Amino acid sequence: MAVEGDDIVGRVRSVNAVGATWCADMYVEPSQRRRGIGKALMVRGSRCSVLMATHAGALLYPSMGYERIGMLLIFGPRSRTSS
Repeated sequence: MAVEGDDIVGRVRSVNAVGATWCADMYVEPSQRRRGIGKALMVRGSRCSVLMATHAGALLYPSMGYERIGMLLIFGPRSRTSS
């Protein structure tokens, strides 16, 4: 997490599994963005780090050294109508 004074201004959740890191849910307070906080949160000492991104993250993460390796499609059930 990133802290300024008594306030939490950014966070990222990560799980380390034998040198590889899964990162999720990075968030930086809007008033604190564009100050390098997100990049600092993503600095890892892992051999491998992976994450899923929103469209906004897809624009951000390449500047942090990540490259797109695939695309995830998410499906849900069709809504059912009463007959």
